[in-house]
Amino acid sequence: MGMDLSFAPKTTEQAMCNGVHLHISLQDLAGQPLLYDAGTSNGLSTLGQHWAAGILHYLPALCAITAPTPVSYKRLLPHHWSASYACLGQRNREAALRICPTVSLGSKSVAAQYNLEFRAMDATASPHLAMATLLIAGRLGIEQRLALNAITDEIPDALNEEQRQARGIVALPASLPQALDCLRNSEALTEALPKALLDSYFALKTEELTLTEQLSPADLCEHYARLY
Repeated sequence: MGMDLSFAPKTTEQAMCNGVHLHISLQDLAGQPLLYDAGTSNGLSTLGQHWAAGILHYLPALCAITAPTPVSYKRLLPHHWSASYACLGQRNREAALRICPTVSLGSKSVAAQYNLEFRAMDATASPHLAMATLLIAGRLGIEQRLALNAITDEIPDALNEEQRQARGIVALPASLPQALDCLRNSEALTEALPKALLDSYFALKTEELTLTEQLSPADLCEHYARLY
C-alpha cells in the first residue's frame, strides 16, 4: 500500500509521537500484590508510594536510559500526550508515571490489576536496560523511604513554576546531553550499575551525539525514522 513502518519517537517534525509505556506491578514472594491499598486516596500503598517516589526522584537521570537518542526529546514535550515533567497522575496523560484504571466487576480483584505505567520511554531504548534501571530507582525509593509529593491530575505545563515547586514537580531534561549529565551526577543510581556498562554507554552516546549534532530537526527525525 506504499506505507512505511517506523518505531522512532518522531518520524517527521509534524508527525504524531511514538512511545513505549512500561507497566509495572510488585508482588511478594507468595504472589500477593504490594502496590494497592484500598484505604488511600489513590489506592497506592505505602510501599508503592516510596517506589513511585524513587522513580520520580531519579527520573531526570533515568531519561538517559529510557529516552536515549537525540530524537527522543522531540517527543518529551508538553501537550504531546507523553511526558515533560516528573509527576504521578491517574487520568493525566501528560504524567510521566500514571496509575492505570482498574475494574471491579464481579469477583475481579482490584489489587491484582493495579499497576503503574511509566510513560517517559520510547522504542529507541533497550527494554532490558530500561526495566533494570527503573527497578533500581524504585528500590532506592523504598530503601530511602522517599516521600511522594509530585502528584497532579492537571497538565503540569498549565501550572505555574511556584505551583510546580510546591508539589515537587520538576521538568524532564530537554535534550540527551542534559539527561546524560543527570545520570552522571546521580551517585546512588550509577553506583547500582556496573561501571563497565556505564563507561560503554556514555562512550556510545557521546559518539552518537557527535554523528548527529549537525542534523536539522527535520533531518534528525528522518534519520531515526530510517533506523527504527
